[in-house]
Amino acid sequence: MRLSPGDPFGRYEVRAFLGAGGMGEVYLARDPGLSRLVALKILLPRGGDPAAAGRFRREAIAASALNHPNVVTVYEAGTEGGVDYIAAELVEGETLRQRLGGGPLLPGEAVRIATQVAAALAASEAAGIVHRDVKPENVMIRPDGVVKVLDFGLAKQATREGDDSGPGTLVETAPHMVLGTVPYMSPEQVRGREVDARSDVFSAGAVLYEMLTGRTPFEGETAVDVMAAILTADPRPVAEAAPGPLPDGLAGIVARALAKPLERRYPGAVAFHADLRALGAASSSPTRRPSGSRSSAEALPTALLARVEEAPLRPSPLPAPAGELVGREAEAEAVALLLGSAEARHVTLTGPGGTGKTRLALAVAARLAPRLDGGTVFVPLESVGEPSLVPSAVAQAAGLADPGRDPLPRLSAALRGRETLLLVDNAEQVADAAPVLVSLLGDVPGLRLLVTSREPLRIASEREVRVPPLPLPPEGSGAEVALRSPAVALFAARARAARPGFELTEENAGVVGEICRRLDGLPLAIELAAARVRLLSPEALLSRLARPLDLLASAARDLPDRQRTMRGAIAWGYGLLPEGERRLFRRLSVFAGGFTVETAEEVIAEEGVLDGVAALLDKSLLVEEPSAAGGARLSMLRTIREFARERLVEAGEETAAEERHRKAFARLAAGLAPALEREGQREALERLDAEAANLRAALGSAVSAGDGATALGVAGSLWWYWYLRGLYAEGRRWLKSALALGEGAPEALLVPATLGAGALAFLQCDYGEATRLLDAALEEARRLGDASALARALQLSGSVSRERGDLATALARHREAEGLFAARGDRLGVARSRNYVALAAWLSGDLATAREVAEETLRGFRALGDAEGTVWALLNLGAAARHGGRPAEARRLLRESLALSAEVGFREGTAWSLDLLGNTALLAGETGRARVLLVRSLELHARLGDRWRAASVLEALARLALLEGDARSAARSLGTASAVRQDAGTPVPAVERPAVLEAVSALRRSLGEEGLAAALEEGRSLGLAEAAAALSGSGTPG
Repeated sequence: MRLSPGDPFGRYEVRAFLGAGGMGEVYLARDPGLSRLVALKILLPRGGDPAAAGRFRREAIAASALNHPNVVTVYEAGTEGGVDYIAAELVEGETLRQRLGGGPLLPGEAVRIATQVAAALAASEAAGIVHRDVKPENVMIRPDGVVKVLDFGLAKQATREGDDSGPGTLVETAPHMVLGTVPYMSPEQVRGREVDARSDVFSAGAVLYEMLTGRTPFEGETAVDVMAAILTADPRPVAEAAPGPLPDGLAGIVARALAKPLERRYPGAVAFHADLRALGAASSSPTRRPSGSRSSAEALPTALLARVEEAPLRPSPLPAPAGELVGREAEAEAVALLLGSAEARHVTLTGPGGTGKTRLALAVAARLAPRLDGGTVFVPLESVGEPSLVPSAVAQAAGLADPGRDPLPRLSAALRGRETLLLVDNAEQVADAAPVLVSLLGDVPGLRLLVTSREPLRIASEREVRVPPLPLPPEGSGAEVALRSPAVALFAARARAARPGFELTEENAGVVGEICRRLDGLPLAIELAAARVRLLSPEALLSRLARPLDLLASAARDLPDRQRTMRGAIAWGYGLLPEGERRLFRRLSVFAGGFTVETAEEVIAEEGVLDGVAALLDKSLLVEEPSAAGGARLSMLRTIREFARERLVEAGEETAAEERHRKAFARLAAGLAPALEREGQREALERLDAEAANLRAALGSAVSAGDGATALGVAGSLWWYWYLRGLYAEGRRWLKSALALGEGAPEALLVPATLGAGALAFLQCDYGEATRLLDAALEEARRLGDASALARALQLSGSVSRERGDLATALARHREAEGLFAARGDRLGVARSRNYVALAAWLSGDLATAREVAEETLRGFRALGDAEGTVWALLNLGAAARHGGRPAEARRLLRESLALSAEVGFREGTAWSLDLLGNTALLAGETGRARVLLVRSLELHARLGDRWRAASVLEALARLALLEGDARSAARSLGTASAVRQDAGTPVPAVERPAVLEAVSALRRSLGEEGLAAALEEGRSLGLAEAAAALSGSGTPG
């Protein structure tokens, strides 16, 4: 769709077409509501390609998660008329590719650009995001020299090994396995393997090489030639390829960034940025001045300019930081760069108490110090309660002798003609004094203003930079990965100060990471907790963090209370709130895991919620989170929520607030339940994902209060969600608790909860419990005349019979359910029953019936927009093709089921897709690929508790081991599978039985009767989890 100037797009007015890329078109547009120009990026239609839409949404979420001057700012992302779009900061200037059109850059300019690119990547690394497409086209240079990194369309969230939370962890993602732009790919990208921040460093190193030499480090006639060079060839040394001499150390930085072995490359973008910044500070090599930019003398007048009305300034020394700056190096550099540019003379650092705004501001001042002949004037405003006193406080901090009743004129005269930084700390309580600061900026051209505040000052000159909590490590990280997290690095540094022998090890890294997560990455909280390591081990410290505010205090007497305890830090901001905002603040603590404004209005049920939420957000008592579902989502940090909850209890409002909360989320769950199985399924899943913590809180409060009706309503509405997300064990726990409160509850609530409990018990192969619950649901549905519930119970009961090997009963019950659904005109129910028939057919070896029925159901599910049904139809077709000897067809169908499962987060579909893809690779003799896929499938089936299918995967792995010549391992896998089947009471499916029997015969010939018996017994002694872990250790990509 090509828009023309003047066309509306949602609330935006299109002004001009700017260009097109691989994913979308970009327009210059105006946002009339905020009177600003934006870059409007619109996803090009791709025939419903979910991968393209997913990358487009990832770009919005990834970029919006980064608040950094060198990353383009995303204002909004959404969908208009079925078309995805992103509204982003309009960056004027030229791309690095355009700049390189004039040939290689001078070394100084190349280092300056690379340093800013590295700063952006360091911020990306800190947020756990890997860009994956760093190249000159994605680097924008503004006229003032500020660099912006663009296009996070290929970005992914860094995940720990073995995590199964999203599509980025899947092995089989073809045809989208190798992502990026070939000349700038890292070796691990070329191989299609998991990447982290080191891959971005390699790409940035390739860009730096090109800036210095005018050519890419790896070349070839075709893309395949270039990929081969990246894997095998060494680039020509940059010092030889560059047209002139390079500063000392630069060649080494480029070589380390481009090192092929990961252990020789920079460990991440933070270290890469640090070396570039140090080189830039030490180097005096010339740079080409960007068009339209000003020299340092023009941007910041120096001491050689004439002084006007010279006045003695004797500013007090800056406060001595309590320790080295940890985790904020990139932010300090970026803010210093911003304040030193022509773009911004006033920056306000905002954030909640304890995020380290003052420490960051002091680090910025230290970086600017060489350029400030007037020095830094530090103005602490904590004890200044009246805005009218701010001018005197500034004059006093500047050491101005006898400022008089009106200090502003003399203060302006004293500052004029100097390059001075005015650092105003803790301005939130006297925000009304902002005009005083504005007048100083207007009177003193060389003045720079850096403010720390829990809320912005809201004046025209202000550039707000939010200071978020420190990025946290992925769960389960080892010591090396954990230390890349600024939060963990800060804890380790402060713990060593408290106990010099402290070290982060593989044994305690996970505990330290969890401590930092419990503390939301708040620097003050982390420092206070780390100080306790003097007396407590990390494990003991974690056990005491159920109520962190009671633990987080310092004995230091030279600090104000707001810096000595977390409770004091939060209480300081709370004390500045008017009564209405205090009431709203404490009542919002009933939400767990965040909320939308609409939900807050429903639960709080009083006037002025929208304005109150906006005020609390401005004052950093709420934080805004990126949301895949669109719209604003807000939350409290855990320590702040604990403080607010204490105030809620003190006010006697907790019981009423919890009741309103659980009733609201019971309505939400009931309203979304129908959409989980029909068109709108993805949106419903995203909304329930976002509200998962609130739904758990609602269930918890309902059970605690003995509110059986609400507990049954919520649990009965959520069981299909728990199934799709693979949360079988959690769902069973909640359903059991709800059913225990069922006496006297409405029968209409009991049936779906009983049905759901039976379904989840079946999925975990607890066939006895599943049968008891499903029989009860059948009986109750018949008594109530509830044909829909009766049909669902028959479907599930048939599935139990199928896994127990009774295919005749299974087919009879599926067909009975199909008749009931058909009589009601329920097309989805009919399609689902037919899908069960197809599954039973291929498991019994009737591949023709399976194929015929699954082709019919696939059309039906696609028409209905049911992703879960579509996945199962594709799985049935893929299985029929695989067992029918058509591996190419099977692979195509199963890759589609894998991609769709990953996109919607359907974990059982992911496990089955990997299972059947592995079996298909085994059929084709691709042993390396088969092992990776089957081992990954086994891990997922084991985590889900699906022992029935896990046994089949173990049997496939046994056949694979035989093919590889490892008879003993094959026998062990068969032994484990046999024990799992015996424990669950499920036989080998008919279609798989010949292959298993053949494997047993081959093992008998290879090992002999005694050897086979011993190996089988060894396998039987292993549990499923133990066997999966052992096999996982041997799984390597093929």
